[in-house]
Amino acid sequence: MRTMRRSSTSSLLAAAVLAGTSHTAAQSPRLASNTSMDPNATLAATASEDIELSTIAWHFGVGETLEYVIGFGPVKAGRGRLAVESRQMVAGVPTYHVELRIEAGLPMLKVEDVYASWIAGDPPRSLRVEKSLREGRKETRHRYELDYASGALKAEVWDQEAGCYIPLTGPEADAPIPEAALDEVGFLYLLRLLPLEHGAVYRFDSYFLPHGNPVEFRVVGRERIRVPAGRFNTVVVQPVLPSMGIFNRDAGARVYLSDDDRRILVKLTTSTKFGTVAFHLRRYEEGQPIEVHAARR
Repeated sequence: MRTMRRSSTSSLLAAAVLAGTSHTAAQSPRLASNTSMDPNATLAATASEDIELSTIAWHFGVGETLEYVIGFGPVKAGRGRLAVESRQMVAGVPTYHVELRIEAGLPMLKVEDVYASWIAGDPPRSLRVEKSLREGRKETRHRYELDYASGALKAEVWDQEAGCYIPLTGPEADAPIPEAALDEVGFLYLLRLLPLEHGAVYRFDSYFLPHGNPVEFRVVGRERIRVPAGRFNTVVVQPVLPSMGIFNRDAGARVYLSDDDRRILVKLTTSTKFGTVAFHLRRYEEGQPIEVHAARR
């Protein structure tokens, strides 16, 4: 067995699209929405307002595909792809298999990363997570099974010598999972399902590993932008993710989502001491229509 440690991302390009964060586990699937750091504040600064994850329904059909050009400063460094690949059953639950693929390279570093998640849609929650990261000469593969009935996480790592997955042990593997846990890719899709009211702050304690909480998204404005896929009116969101330096409060990271019902992830930027990393949408393909169930009360 191997001991699970807090993962670190060696590639700035790969890290720039992730949404996992900090350091305490929690059980509530509720997210708070407010206009300041005061947990009692709200959008209108009058009375507290919460949004229950159980009222959010998945509406991204199989085949929805977003393709990106990745830039590092003025240099075109690679490409990315975010897609709903298929419907699959996991532990008897219907899920959407989604993947984020990153292929990028600089003179001294080549990145080939795949982040896969199997997400149940009502409410959104990850049932299976797989990560295959090839960054330079380093290659790691992890997979996780989330058992909500027992609240347990099964974590495994690929052992190259043995040619199979072996269990990971340690505090993170033994920690209970939140009631509606999500991985990095799951949070990208959940962000697209939020109301994104101007000035709102959305906080989560539902990252699937304990060191990744809390997750926070701030709606900072609206902007019309141009990318290779065309011109878009966008909602601008700042991800504040304490455990990842490029997404801390000083990094100035921004996510640009189309200001319509589709909430297409049009652009992502973040600043590092080495320069600016940017993902620009070059192609969008809608998925198959799906039935969106009425929100549960």
